[in-house]
Amino acid sequence: SKKLIIDQARDYFKKAAEHDDPDGLYNLGVLYLKGKGVKKDIEAASKHFVTAANAGHPKAYYQLAKLFQKGMGVKKDLAMVRYFYLFSTQPIVLVGGSGSVKRPAFTHSFWI
Repeated sequence: SKKLIIDQARDYFKKAAEHDDPDGLYNLGVLYLKGKGVKKDIEAASKHFVTAANAGHPKAYYQLAKLFQKGMGVKKDLAMVRYFYLFSTQPIVLVGGSGSVKRPAFTHSFWI
């Protein structure tokens, strides 16, 4: 059933997130954002997106931009929207890599 598939995905994403896997963190954030397999929780979603973004996950930056654009859990802020959209399109920074945009780390402290 669809519920079983979502529950299995949630469990896999949680295990991956526990190991700081950016994809697991991002996907768990999506589940919290949409309330699929978990209770809808914008703050929990944002925390997972922040952690995934700090690990260089471009889709996490995109989700953060959307939260600021829609004012979901944060005040609408076009500067933050531009900031996160910019980093969602940049190449992932590899240690010692050249030609990549360095993404600054940030916290979820700006959430209401």
